[in-house]
Amino acid sequence: MTTISAEHAEELYEAEDGDTVGPWTRITEVAHEARRWMQGHSLILRDEAGAYWSLDYDLGLTEEQPHELPWCKVDPVGLSRVYPHEVVRVVYRRTPPAGGGPS
Repeated sequence: MTTISAEHAEELYEAEDGDTVGPWTRITEVAHEARRWMQGHSLILRDEAGAYWSLDYDLGLTEEQPHELPWCKVDPVGLSRVYPHEVVRVVYRRTPPAGGGPS
């Protein structure tokens, strides 16, 4: 586990994918763990050495539910080490691929 300053966490949260803040590059934001009132999110970051890290937080799904952004409560904020994993996904659609398809 490693940490990131609350200031860098806030800047990366507001940044676009590919932006760099200090020694961190924002890779992507992933939504997961949908619950009744909150949805879990992970901000995936890369450090200067090329290692990937996850900054986890919750966003309220209604205007009544507050966002739970860890950098608003603690400084520095803990990050979890993550590793890229490629997944092949098959989707089905009503239009055939270019060049036709099986009938």
